[in-house]
Parts: sequence; C-alpha cells; structure tokens
Amino acid sequence: MITLNTKDTTRGLLVDRPSFSEEETIYEPPASLFVRGAMRRKHAARAAIFLFACVLSYANAALAAEPGAVRGRVVVPNNNGPVVAYLESHPALGAATATLGPPPDAPALAKKSATITQRDTEFLPDAVIVRKGARVTFPNKDKVYHNVFSVSPGNEFDLGLFRGGERRTISMRRPGEVDVYCNIHPNMAAKVLVVPNRFHAVADASGAFAIEGVPAGRYVLVGWSATHEPQRREVVVEAGGAARVEMTLQPRAAESRHHLNKEGQPYGRYK
Repeated sequence: MITLNTKDTTRGLLVDRPSFSEEETIYEPPASLFVRGAMRRKHAARAAIFLFACVLSYANAALAAEPGAVRGRVVVPNNNGPVVAYLESHPALGAATATLGPPPDAPALAKKSATITQRDTEFLPDAVIVRKGARVTFPNKDKVYHNVFSVSPGNEFDLGLFRGGERRTISMRRPGEVDVYCNIHPNMAAKVLVVPNRFHAVADASGAFAIEGVPAGRYVLVGWSATHEPQRREVVVEAGGAARVEMTLQPRAAESRHHLNKEGQPYGRYK
C-alpha cells in the first residue's frame, strides 16, 4: 500500500488517504455458452420452419376441402317430363352427405316419398324422382282392379291385385331407374328414378342445371329423362372450381317400350 499526503480543502489539513492499485478484470464467458446460444438459435429456426409448414399445410388442406360444382346443360328434344342430372354413387359423395347433409339453401328436389295415381288406366304422373329409400304410393282411382309390379333389379316388387279406392306402397331400395307396369293393362307404364345421393339437380326449361357443393374428385355424371336414353359423362371437379358439361339425349328405342307381364310372358287379352 502507498500512502499519499493530500490536503483536505474543506479543513486545510493534511490527511493520509490510501491509494489502491486497480487491476482491470475482463469477463470472458465460457465457450459452452456460445454453443448453447447457437443451439437455441438453431432450435428457434427449426421451430419457425415447422410452424410455417403447419400453416402452409393447413392452408392447402382448407383449399382442398373447398367444394366445387358441376354445371351445364342437358338438351332433350321433344321432351315433356322432368330432366335430371345427377352424380353416381362415390365414396366421397357418401362421406360428404353423411358429414354435411344437404346444403341449407338447396331446393327440395328428389322426394322422400311420392305418389303415382292409377286413373283412367294410366299412371299419373308417369315419371317421378325420389331418394334412395323413399316410399312410393300407388292409389287406385279406377273402378277396375290393378296389379302394379316391377322387375327392375334391386327394386323388384309385386303389389298384387287391389280394387278402386285402395292403395299400395313400396320402398325404393336401390339407386337407378325403375320400370313400373300393371300386370293387367299393358298400356300402363311409369318410371321412377331413384337418385343415390343429394348431388343432383332438375334442369330448367332450357336444360340448364347446377349441382353445388361437390367435393373435389372424379365422378360420373348422368343425364336422365323418362323418354330418352340416359347418357353418362366423366367429370373432374377441382377444389373451388366448376366442371362444365353439355350433353344431348336421344329418344329411347321403340322396342324398349314393349314389355312382358310379371311372369315374363306376353300379355293376354283383358276384358
């Protein structure tokens, strides 16, 4: 220690004050801290990349989940009945129907039940569109017996003889076209179209239709009329897009209107 004599200016006295020799100390962090810092920055970068990938994946998933549509026209020359465009059964459509149900603004198209009246030995109307599982009722408004039947695969039925004032009901179990006849009157014929899902539309007077809310994918579109041959067309629906289709249906062949009775035999004479 070195002692210096200094003057205290406040009192005019000499006092002894100690003087220390100062040594500068420089702090050097250990190398391990640099390593840990670098690792933290590396982990932070990885976390940021992962978060970005998650956001991008979510955005892509949201885009892929955005439904599309099928729009177009079904031209049917000399047609007086309903014209329908519908998508055939597909796992994606079944899942969408089970998950989403019908869109809230969708009009009531295919019915859960329908009535085909027998009057003046005719079926009125002669074409109806129903959902799978729908019940179709056949009231007899004539003064004679009728025997309504069908041999269409998956929807075969025989309602037996029933007099005027009575009615019979049957459930449509399988999607597709159902030919309905009377086993007594060969001139009586009607068609029931059973659509497989909610993805269908009835065309307007110009033949225009729109099927909305369709999940992205590849499907088969069917254009249908009771008096014309159905036509099928493959369509690809992109997320958020609209597949456009135009088709023209041709009249059914004349021989397709001739049929046998429920026993598979030609009709006899009815009195």
